[in-house]
Amino acid sequence: MARPLESQTFPNSTQHNLLVIVTDHMELPTPVLRSVWLLINLPSQNSLTFVPLFPASYKNSASRDLILEKSFSLNANGSPSNKFLKNLKQFDFWWDDYVVIDEVSLAKFVDLAGGIKVENNFIKASQIETGAYLSNKDPSKSLRTQYRIIEQLCNKAPLIMIHPDFRNITPFLASHIRSSIPVDIMHKGLLTIYESESIIKCEFPTIQNE
Repeated sequence: MARPLESQTFPNSTQHNLLVIVTDHMELPTPVLRSVWLLINLPSQNSLTFVPLFPASYKNSASRDLILEKSFSLNANGSPSNKFLKNLKQFDFWWDDYVVIDEVSLAKFVDLAGGIKVENNFIKASQIETGAYLSNKDPSKSLRTQYRIIEQLCNKAPLIMIHPDFRNITPFLASHIRSSIPVDIMHKGLLTIYESESIIKCEFPTIQNE
């Protein structure tokens, strides 16, 4: 029997692919798709590679972007709809697990980081939560902005993890994140990485090399 689309594990591989779906607000009747990233984890290299799937980072991707945007929806439990996942699959993407986050949860991490700087502009958590920086009206600009936000959060990860609020963040995340991985296990995993003092590199090859 084929495995469900939410979890497509390829055996004999240490690589773990996490589908990261960003939406405006988890609790809205019709949430808007902000972005989709494939987060590739190679433990042997201590690296996290981010590949943008939506908005796409290459030319002539408007038709694919439109298909994904129009088919996006969440089930009653906050998981991505099967129709949306099938459309992703037809573009030859595969993942082991997924996580859906909204602007509220993203803003929370920006707050724990003490704000971030994007294109010489200092951005506070409240500005992320309003969606002003994540709008898809200009896909290229939106992709660049989200890349900078994720990059800054990666760089500030040690600062975020030592924040007193981070150790008690699980109840908050449970309201604004849906994942095939239990939120408490994700939280413990992040703490384990921090406590091991491993240096994790965050890379964006398809964006940096444009």
